[in-house]
Amino acid sequence: MITRAMDGSAAAWSAAAFVGAFVLLACGVHAAPLGVSLSAGLLFAGPHNWLEARYFLGRMPGRFGPLAGFSLAAAGGVAVLTLAFIAYAVAVRYEWCGEQAAITLLAGWNSTLILWVAGLADWRRRLPPKRDWPWLWPGAFVLLSATWFAPYWINVALVYLHPLVALVFLDRELRRSRSVWRVPYRWALMAVPVCLAGLAWWGGRAEPLPGDDMLAARLQSHAGAEVWTWIPPRVLVAWHAYLELLHYGVWVVALPALAIGVRPWRMATVPFARRSERRQRGLATLVVAGIGVMVALWAGFAIDYTTTRDIYFTVAVFHVLAEFPMLLRFV
Repeated sequence: MITRAMDGSAAAWSAAAFVGAFVLLACGVHAAPLGVSLSAGLLFAGPHNWLEARYFLGRMPGRFGPLAGFSLAAAGGVAVLTLAFIAYAVAVRYEWCGEQAAITLLAGWNSTLILWVAGLADWRRRLPPKRDWPWLWPGAFVLLSATWFAPYWINVALVYLHPLVALVFLDRELRRSRSVWRVPYRWALMAVPVCLAGLAWWGGRAEPLPGDDMLAARLQSHAGAEVWTWIPPRVLVAWHAYLELLHYGVWVVALPALAIGVRPWRMATVPFARRSERRQRGLATLVVAGIGVMVALWAGFAIDYTTTRDIYFTVAVFHVLAEFPMLLRFV
């Protein structure tokens, strides 16, 4: 009885700590949505990408075996879709195509993304442990129809859903290394939609966002203000900043804290690299290059924050896409 009471008390305190963190972030975002959005990207955009890439490297198997075809299709899809999105963004930015052509190109890119993810999911459900997902292809065809009716809506939805994927990875790591925290964490996740509702309620009654310069316009545009025009820009910026903070918090704070004793720069701990020194050197080169990109990103933010943010949000589609196959492997 005493042990159960202690376990219940520890679970309650753990849930309270998670809820407190979620609420504290929401309060900070409400106080200064533009400032939080700007500073979060400046401080964490580079480090979180580096740490996320290192996490994925650490989860790569030593031998792909039955996963070889799946992994090849995943890597090829990430590369092709990333290059296609960058080409689309450049064409739109320099007005190389008309408005209707841009809409058609975006709908085509979205359709390719949906079919690629659905194809990977179909492949994954046939691999052990096998899954039964009867809703997979009907859901994919519904999304295909939706993207041709409202392509921009699909992309804005992806912007808001993507940060939540990090919470799924955290759930998985809690199951592996801190299982006693997993149930409190799942209960505490109910605070996230409550915080989003609170930001909407507060933001709808607060003063409009200050400033009408290019930077403020970019922050609102990235939050979807040009698409979801019926939602106040302050609310959208607050939602986007809050979800991004959760995303950064998982990759920069929570997951590294759970990996106690693991040094991110040591490639010998990567299963894929243990088979040869050549692989270790190759992955070490990638890690060093990633640090260089991170430093260059900070320098770009310091020199021209607005342009660098535009470039980052275009190129960062790479890590958004990479999360799809990794997530499918874990389910």
